[in-house]
Amino acid sequence: MKQQIIEIIEAGLSAVDDAEGFLEPSPSFSDVATWVAHVDGREYDQLYVLLLCDGERAELVVQGGLDGTAMFFAIHESETWYLRIDPERLDVEEDAQTMITSGGTGIDALVRSLVPIDTAARALWYWLLTGECDPGLTWETLSEVEADL
Repeated sequence: MKQQIIEIIEAGLSAVDDAEGFLEPSPSFSDVATWVAHVDGREYDQLYVLLLCDGERAELVVQGGLDGTAMFFAIHESETWYLRIDPERLDVEEDAQTMITSGGTGIDALVRSLVPIDTAARALWYWLLTGECDPGLTWETLSEVEADL
């Protein structure tokens, strides 16, 4: 694995009622890593991180949070990767959807994309350290998701 230079440009939380969110320029890595625990679907329902990986823009997003699950995705180098539940643990239809909130707005999400919040935190931390998807987790690209819809 090639070491990448990671720089956080801005990050922040969006509130469920969309009135109390914040966006902070150049927060520390540890600030961002601890903010993911606040994505609980009650007060905050989205964490957004804009960063540079070797000078290229990347975005990391954690959405939802209600019932201890969240959706995590990363956008980098013209591709979007979604973190997925291990297919062996999935006991719902492959294309089953549910409603979650993000920035106070309801959005449709594939049930297979709702992972435990600690798994989303692990994926976020790995990205902050390496600029890549954690190979120990299950990932799916946007084109693979769209093919299923």
